[in-house]
Amino acid sequence: MAKPGVIAGARSGCGAVSPVSFILYGLYGFMDTRRVPVPCPHAHILLHLPLLSRAPLSSSCEDLSPRDGFPLLPPQPPLAPPWELPSPAPADACPLPEPSPGAALDRHASPLDHPIFSASIRLIRAALEPSGALQGLSPVQQDVLERLVHSSGDLTIAPDLRFSTGACERGLAALAAGAVILTDTAMAAAAVAPMARRTFGNAVRSVLDWAPATPPPGGTRAAAGMAQALAEHPGAVVLIGSAPTALEVLLRLVAGTTGSAAEDAAAPSLADPGLAPPALVIGMPVGFVGVAESKAHLAASALPQIRLEGSRGGAGLVGAAANALLRRAWLDRTGV
Repeated sequence: MAKPGVIAGARSGCGAVSPVSFILYGLYGFMDTRRVPVPCPHAHILLHLPLLSRAPLSSSCEDLSPRDGFPLLPPQPPLAPPWELPSPAPADACPLPEPSPGAALDRHASPLDHPIFSASIRLIRAALEPSGALQGLSPVQQDVLERLVHSSGDLTIAPDLRFSTGACERGLAALAAGAVILTDTAMAAAAVAPMARRTFGNAVRSVLDWAPATPPPGGTRAAAGMAQALAEHPGAVVLIGSAPTALEVLLRLVAGTTGSAAEDAAAPSLADPGLAPPALVIGMPVGFVGVAESKAHLAASALPQIRLEGSRGGAGLVGAAANALLRRAWLDRTGV
């Protein structure tokens, strides 16, 4: 087979050759990995062979011209061999942007934050301030509210947000001490794990890790898993965004509240009102079945809690609240 640069009668790397030789020449120049390829300047025409095949073949590559209204591209420069390509930039070649002068005055200027997030928070704050939604909230409570609005896109969420006395401070202390974060779903765990890794390295576990493969009769897997998870991780920060049944089990085990028969069946062996309570409960189950009741039971308990009234909630919102606390605890620790 002819090789690049040695085809008989070649001119400028692609002389008068037969169409078959031209095709083999282009393919060989690009596909032979044993030597540096010398691609034909017109080898890009190979991309158009299905269209060119409808016309009579030319006797040389110089004679090839547009057929059926399809223009040929101009000759392309030869490709560089792989070893001459630029090396990828090292991982530290793209550092976080340096804060601008005066950025320290903005409590949202932090290496933990993407510039788009910071810009979003400024817009959210500007939209909330005229309504008075931020009045009476501590800085960390404002962080939680603003992040909830950022995650939901809902500026009307503020009136339904509730904090028990000292709840945020209890949560900050527990997270800074490395408390385990328990969630009712894998989605909520996925929402929190990146921030936990970037800050204190808290373990993030879904209670489904302790759940049976199938839900117990009349119960849910999250409710069954909650009992075992609480027993193994007293003092955890607990996030509930989807399963009101899991919230009811938590309340029955640590606060002594009475659940329904179905809830009692979900975890009868661990029903222990003396179980150590969580450091904080972020209770925002979403939906309509059992949601309002579980939130009312949480409100009536003495547990440190961040709660969202009504039917709104979900994995994204409990994750946002936890991320706001992780971020604030880390900034307080590092002074950034």
